[in-house]
Amino acid sequence: MFIDDFGNVCAVGYLIERSVGRALPEQIARLHRFEYLEDIAAAMPEVRAWIASSGLTLDELASIQPGYEAPMVEQWSRWDLAGKVRPKDGAYANELQYAGIVTKGTFQRARMEGAWTRMDRKGRVLGKGQLKAGAGTWHSFYPDGKRLAEGPYAASLPHGAWTFYHPSGNIAAEGHFVRGERDGAWRFYYDTPAKASIAAGAFQRGSIIGRWEHFDRSGKVVAVSSDATPASWKYTAGGHLLEVAPYADGVRHEVHHGNIAASDWRLDGFYLGGERIYVQSGHGSELTFDANGRQLMQEDGRWFEADCGWSQKRKAIARSGDITTLHGLLYRDAPGESDRAPACAGKKAVSAERGARIDKILAVRRAVRAPNPAFVKEAVRRTWRSGYPDDEKETEAAEPVTEVPAADAPEKTASDLEQEARWDAGAADLTKTLADAMGWYIEFPHVDGRFVQVFYTLPGFTPGLRNAEFAEEARGE
Repeated sequence: MFIDDFGNVCAVGYLIERSVGRALPEQIARLHRFEYLEDIAAAMPEVRAWIASSGLTLDELASIQPGYEAPMVEQWSRWDLAGKVRPKDGAYANELQYAGIVTKGTFQRARMEGAWTRMDRKGRVLGKGQLKAGAGTWHSFYPDGKRLAEGPYAASLPHGAWTFYHPSGNIAAEGHFVRGERDGAWRFYYDTPAKASIAAGAFQRGSIIGRWEHFDRSGKVVAVSSDATPASWKYTAGGHLLEVAPYADGVRHEVHHGNIAASDWRLDGFYLGGERIYVQSGHGSELTFDANGRQLMQEDGRWFEADCGWSQKRKAIARSGDITTLHGLLYRDAPGESDRAPACAGKKAVSAERGARIDKILAVRRAVRAPNPAFVKEAVRRTWRSGYPDDEKETEAAEPVTEVPAADAPEKTASDLEQEARWDAGAADLTKTLADAMGWYIEFPHVDGRFVQVFYTLPGFTPGLRNAEFAEEARGE
């Protein structure tokens, strides 16, 4: 991000501004938001000219830029055999030492040819295929030999309709790859003989996009997730909305998640009849409001309210239930983001009847709307425990982590125990798993984690390598 919403210029932008003025950084910010410097330079002659005159190389300039967080599943590299980095024709053998993955095969005219295998360090086959000029069918396996996935390769990358499988043999997912990237409609299933959907939506060039539907075991839609960015966040990375189907007692729940100026914020909306309660959280703080702009506070089991002086426009937005627009406005008042934290006055107790109603509404924060199946719970815990399986302990196609003996484990702090309790609560309920998976981006653990399992079994896929490291992998070094 060359220039953020508050006019702050990035490191390279500062160098450009000091040498040739503000106009070029502003042009870059307008045309190339959230792009790497290498891509910006390739697209803009003005930037290439400035780099040539700066006395610095493109690599040197890129090295001073900070990294931006992205979904782990999207950080996997794929070899580009049509590009400049390509292996030599003949036998190919490569071992990713830190990942314990061994890939063997033959290249002919920069295409995979003949028998190929992908194995773990124990010699177990994770994937195999017989290809001709980079085309054929690839078969992926769990470490115990059970079928994990299968689908076509073309131009030495997954391309076409693929099917994933649960260890039980039941179908886990169906969709398409396009030149090695998940693309188009995908559908994921519970681990049952009948294909009962758990999630359905679309990808574009590897990223989750648009509207996704999420289902309970009976096939009912329990939540819908979608992109939703407040108009007041016009230059942010984006916002995401989760709409949860009503609970049995009639309470509805929505979650808006997003960021602005590299800050992660969440606004939950809870609705019952005419009562609307909003809980804003971020930076370790949490504030609760009603639709009339009053902050709600609970002390010794009783609820109190204080008027925060909201405008009539803001109150109307809150009363309408437009959580996306409201979040865009409330962010500006958030503690830690400005000196305009809500100044609420006139604290007074609410009636016992209304207090009971507020308790009933907020009780859904602990309720289970749709119980998670075991494979989703494991995907959630795996993500929290050590991230996706990209280290030496978890390279065997997402085998369970070896637990540390209790006697050897470090003593847990109160904060650790609180965090674990929140994780366990999230792992128990599908809707909470979905809400927790939205932030700067969406990365559902049971969807993206399944792709990572498969990526480990595919030739040409490398976790988290770029540039020189990836060039070595592509050459088989």
